[in-house]
Order: sequence, then C-alpha cells, then structure tokens
Amino acid sequence: MGKSPYKRLRELGAGGFAHVWLAEDLTGSHVALKEPKSVPNAAKRMRREIELMRRFANKHVMQILDYDEYEPWFVMPVAEGNLGQLLRIGGLGLDPESVALDIVEAAAAGLGVAHSEGVVHRDVSPGNMLLLRDTSDGTLTWVVADWGLVRRPLGQTTSAVTQSAYGTPGYAAPETWDDMHAVDARADVYSVGRLVAQILTGRTPIWNTPLLPAGRMRGFVADCTDQNPDLRPADLNLALGEMKAVLGRPAVRPRARLRDLLANEHLDSDAFVEVRRLVRQNFEDQKLFIDDLPEISVDLIEQWVGADPDEAAEVAINVCRHLQSGEWGTRHFNYANVPLLLVFNFLRSLVQATQFALAEDVATNFFRAEASWTRFEQQKRTNSWLAGLDGQAGQAMARAVRRSGEQEYYRQQLRRVHLKSPDLDEEIG
Repeated sequence: MGKSPYKRLRELGAGGFAHVWLAEDLTGSHVALKEPKSVPNAAKRMRREIELMRRFANKHVMQILDYDEYEPWFVMPVAEGNLGQLLRIGGLGLDPESVALDIVEAAAAGLGVAHSEGVVHRDVSPGNMLLLRDTSDGTLTWVVADWGLVRRPLGQTTSAVTQSAYGTPGYAAPETWDDMHAVDARADVYSVGRLVAQILTGRTPIWNTPLLPAGRMRGFVADCTDQNPDLRPADLNLALGEMKAVLGRPAVRPRARLRDLLANEHLDSDAFVEVRRLVRQNFEDQKLFIDDLPEISVDLIEQWVGADPDEAAEVAINVCRHLQSGEWGTRHFNYANVPLLLVFNFLRSLVQATQFALAEDVATNFFRAEASWTRFEQQKRTNSWLAGLDGQAGQAMARAVRRSGEQEYYRQQLRRVHLKSPDLDEEIG
C-alpha cells in the first residue's frame, strides 16, 4: 500500500477502520490525513468513502482536498473540533436551541442528496459532525464526516457483513439491530434526534433508553427518536421543517394543549394524531395521565383501540403505573375512581375489539391498581362487568386475576353478584 506525500505530525483520532492524522503538506500548511488501518475491508471502505464524499459534495459534506486514485487515503481540512468535543468544553455558546438548529440544518443539507439516492449514513454521531472554519472570512460551518459505514441502495452493497449493527451506541437507530441493510433515511433522522437531545439536555444518550429534553423541543425530539421508524419524520428535511415550526411559535405546555384538544366534542384526524403524540411524548408526566387524560371520551378511546391497540394498551398500563407509584398530593382519595374508570374504559374497548391478549395485560395491571385503591364506585362497575363475561373474554380476565395476585380480593367482590361466567367462577370461586 503506497503512502501519501504528507508528513504526519500527530494522531487526531482513530476508529475501527482508519487513523486520522494532523499532517503537513509541502507548503507547511496543516491538513487532516485519513488512512485505513491494516484490518479486513478497511481499504475498501475508504475507497467507498472517497467516492461518496466526492459524489455528494456540498457545503455540509466534509471536503476532500486531495486523494490518490489508486491508494486508499485522502486529505481534509482540519476541523475546529467535533460536536462531542465542543460540547464537553462548552465551546458552542449559551443558546443550545440555536446549536441544535444549526446541526439539523447541516445534517439535512449534507445528507439530503444521499438520501434521495437511497444512501443512508448510519453513523451520524457527535464525532462525525465537524465544525470547519473558512480561512477566508472566518465563518463556521458544520459538516457531515466519516462516510465509511454508509448503506448504499439495496443490491449495490459490495460485501457481506457479519456484525450485528452499525453506528455508535446511543445514537444508532434501534432497527439497525434487526436488519442493517434494510434501514432507510429514518435511521439517520433518529441519530440526528439523539444529537439534538444531547445538545439540549447535556447528557450522553444511552443505547435503547429515551432521552427527552424539557420545554418546547421535547415533542420534536420524541418524534425523531421514536422506537418505531414509521412514527418518525420520513427524512431530515421534514424533521427540519417540524423543528422550525416549533421554534417559530410560543411554547405550549403539553397538559394545556391536551386539555384544549379533549375539550372539543368532535376531533378531526389531525387533532386525534396530536392527542396520541402528546400522550406518547409525556409518559412520565403523572399529572397529564391522572388529571388530564381522563377527560377523553369513550368514543375516542374506542377509536384509539381501533387505530393502534398496542399503543392504547400501553397508555392504559401507564395510567395504572402512575396510580400505584406516583405521589397523590392533595387530590381527594375518591378521585382515584376517575383514572380507574379511564383504564376500565380502555380495557372494555380492548375486549370489545377481541384484543384479548392485550386486554389481559391491561387487566393484570388494572386489577392490582383497583385492589390497592378499593374505591366502591369503580368496584360496582368492575364487578358487574366481570360477572357477565364468558368465553375467551372470561378466560382472559381469569388469567389476569391470577397474574395480578388479587384472587382473594376478586373472590370477595364477586360473591356480591351472581356469576354467569364459568371461566371466571372456576378461577375466582
């Protein structure tokens, strides 16, 4: 392997496949020299990186100053630092929202052409977002670097890969663990969302753990980093548009917005989607789940179960979690009937929709919550409903009673009514 005609001064960084050196050219100017390591596929990756960086060259893609047509090395400008380094030293000023917007704008421009051709970066991370200073006027520009791990359009990959995932832990989209070749632009959207989360929270993302900022950008980050790629913006330009829309309007508290939406007698499809998004994005907000969400109508609950029964079940289980683990504060003790009724309505809708497995999961949590509160008003509703169940519904609820560990409680409750369900009768007695 031939060497480059540049004098290495010191190593700037290294990854799994390459070294980056601070180097000097024949005029004494400093450049960054990237060379492959002596590991399998490193040279092939670098040639691919050179080809793609030249092909997608724009203001926000790292520039190649020099390269060898036959040997795998290339030269770049020396950066002021990468996003991770500059965040650590506090070198990005005091307005994190502006930094986050600059990053999303740069990523959308730098990756937009690649995405339009089916190329996915797969490793958008703090180390690969570099800040360059223009030597002519001193302006600073973020660029996307390290194109060695891209996924080219299906059918154009050059070799089989055995590793389980691409990217940097904490930033790589979860679907990269399922099929690294099937990912699309939404995987890069996820990674950029994680960068925004880090900028706004000051915390480093942990693999498969949500990281959401407080304030008006919370919803944007939640959308971009949803575990389900179908619920993310389809590409970075759409994500950028959503971000600008958020930054361009006054902050609205999620609880206030949810209450406004639920106050409408008839919600259109867009408002219903917003309700679901607000709830998904604020799973840790006990007040939203205990005080605000119970305003939802039974019709809307049924619509939710029909649209996404898994999500509806998750919401109901989360209400139970808040009922059992959250601080009750100054609420009246009997107010527990209100969120209990909310879960009960989700449960009945799931049973009506014959979603028995999900209903069993919700009921297991509901029975524990109801037994812990022992509120008479909800007891009457539950007892009457359970007593009339049979078939698969009765069997599912019987299993839920057993899983909840509340057999004795429900045995005592159902002695008050005439059992019609042999399935429940056999389980509860």
